Amino acid sequence: MKLIMYIVLMAGACFAVTLPTEFPINMGFKTLHSDNDQSIAGNEPGGVYAFDTIANATNFFPVHHGMLCDMTPIALNSSAITIVANPPAGINLCSTNFDARKVWPGNLLYYAGSTATAAFAATDLQIYVADVSVFSNTCKIDVVLEDGTVTNVTRRDVDDIVVIYTNKSPGIPNWDTAELAQLFGYNIAYKNIHVRRGKGETAARAFPVGAYIAPVVAAWEKNGSETSQLFRINYSLHAPKNYNPATGGNAAGVQANEWAATNMAKGLVASGLDGVEHDEMFNNYNGGRAIDCNNDGKADWGYFNGVNSFGLGVQEYARILRTKAQGKIIQFDSDNPNTGYRGFNFVNGIQMETFGLGKPEKFSEAYEHLSHWVIKAVVAPKFSYGYCRAQTKLYHADANYDTDGNNAVNQDNNKEFRRQFAVGLMLGMPHPYGSGTDMGLFNWDEESGGGYIINNKPAYRYKWLGIATDTAAIRQSTAGTDLLSTAGATWNVVVKTGYSAQDMGSIAVPPVAGTVYSSGTTSTFTPNANTSIRITMFPSNTNKPDYNGVMLKLNPATPLSISPDSEYTLTFEARATGDYTLLGKSFNNTPFQICVGGFAGYQAYVLADLGWRTNTLSFKATNTPKGITFGIGETAGTVMFRNIKLKPGSSDRFSRTFQHGKVFLNMSKDSWNITLPASPAYNYLQNTLKHPDGTKANPKNSGLPVGTSLVVAPYDAVFLINTNSY
Repeated sequence: MKLIMYIVLMAGACFAVTLPTEFPINMGFKTLHSDNDQSIAGNEPGGVYAFDTIANATNFFPVHHGMLCDMTPIALNSSAITIVANPPAGINLCSTNFDARKVWPGNLLYYAGSTATAAFAATDLQIYVADVSVFSNTCKIDVVLEDGTVTNVTRRDVDDIVVIYTNKSPGIPNWDTAELAQLFGYNIAYKNIHVRRGKGETAARAFPVGAYIAPVVAAWEKNGSETSQLFRINYSLHAPKNYNPATGGNAAGVQANEWAATNMAKGLVASGLDGVEHDEMFNNYNGGRAIDCNNDGKADWGYFNGVNSFGLGVQEYARILRTKAQGKIIQFDSDNPNTGYRGFNFVNGIQMETFGLGKPEKFSEAYEHLSHWVIKAVVAPKFSYGYCRAQTKLYHADANYDTDGNNAVNQDNNKEFRRQFAVGLMLGMPHPYGSGTDMGLFNWDEESGGGYIINNKPAYRYKWLGIATDTAAIRQSTAGTDLLSTAGATWNVVVKTGYSAQDMGSIAVPPVAGTVYSSGTTSTFTPNANTSIRITMFPSNTNKPDYNGVMLKLNPATPLSISPDSEYTLTFEARATGDYTLLGKSFNNTPFQICVGGFAGYQAYVLADLGWRTNTLSFKATNTPKGITFGIGETAGTVMFRNIKLKPGSSDRFSRTFQHGKVFLNMSKDSWNITLPASPAYNYLQNTLKHPDGTKANPKNSGLPVGTSLVVAPYDAVFLINTNSY
């Protein structure tokens, strides 16, 4: 069987990379590329605002990110760090426009399918099946929703691609004679599906009663065309091992994760570029349709005995790629803690492609996730960022809306860029910007410290802040009373059907085993006491994992005093086991998901690892509380909690001091009024800070001194220059 895979192949050398130490670390995304004719960015060659030139690219940003057509000329003309964007080793089943490679069909990821109820010939276009509901004649893909959950949604008009095969033995497919077909309809009443046969360069064959038909998991497509549809690889540790190398690119006994990592490493090393970013490297597929990772014809959702085999398999891909990639930057998309990649050991960091986009209420969750990765990623250089994709008024003709949900005709939605740019500075990481779907270089005052004219030509100071003098951002804490203590709160351990949990007692190393709780039982403890809970039984593989299968649930003696439209901050310390061994492969430093929610209209996901970490979640209440819950039912393991507090006010206010300036970020719904003291509480005295000399967009970039006070608007950031520096 012949399928297609996107592989990067170029000549070049390999070397280790380090990030700049002066800030900001400005970053282009698809630096020489423009793909949206609605843009007013002027990225097109010769445009009035034309800025994405080789000269600007090589002198302007220290980091670039994009396609080969962007990265190759930059790499050849500068010492800039070049990161190539690549799908997750996506396989194209139908296209003839790319280099054809033999790919073993067992490498593909499949949903659970159905069996044929009648034999069919190679020429038949109708197949009678036991269950029509597992198929779709409008291709559905897994999409992450705003609350972090995953669902199947229709993406244009591309139909399911399905595999048809018989078994060599029970639960063991005969991949040698497998066929790919494409649905164009089905009949529920007659229980048949309508297919086009022999797709993906496979041969149409006759199949007997009992032949198995399963949909391939789709990744994405362009232009509604089957020739551009990409499909997922089965990274699971339970994926089949190739038994016949003559049928595909795998060596004998090799699984999909090793095959994909080996090929990707070859292309990356040969390219001469500094690294790769993979889109959509999901940790799980808990969407609308169940996946079948071991191809036994039964849904397993990628979990076996409560352990996420698919997620660990993605880590195995990363481990092999790290071994073979010779010091390259490896970055995976991890847009949220729920479905995003996990495993701190083998990658340099993550991309959060829609970091807080238009959803200030999700900022705390996003910031916790990104900062967690910046701290915990093992491989140097640490390389994580939130990618801003807002259609700002300054750089997009259609940006007549406010991503905070307001009518933007007279609003400043350019602050979407400012606040996300500030996040990169707070965490000491790069920050790319693209105006909606348009990419390239964009001439923001905040990136250059303002506009300057030297010899009648624009001049820029792209490292205008210099080195960071604060080792980390300073986050403002809330000073109010803990509402949990005033409510006399206790907590119940709630265990749902199919789960059991064990109270491990006070947090010791190792914890002391206590009472086992089965479905419907509860245990009570005080919110500031150390507590440790281990999941001892997980539902069968055919059941979708329930994030709240085991949870801590608030049991206040009196109702919590929470008012809608007011801001509150929940803090708690957590740690969790991070070691897993499955099918002879061991993994550590794998964070554990906690689902926080159930109160005041708020829900968030955070990760816990082996070290104690304080999680800070600020939010605006949208209704009265129904009870705080901490769900820990996604996978097997032990989770520990302590010091749970809920206080009025927001902690999403940050500042950081640099050699030549200071940055303030306010993600509260209220203005932040700052009095600059005569003593150096902010490391700068009164009248020693000024606004940049701005040329665009932000009226605050006036070049004027700050004086004794400063106001940072809601959901906005302010960038200031030391008057003694420039």
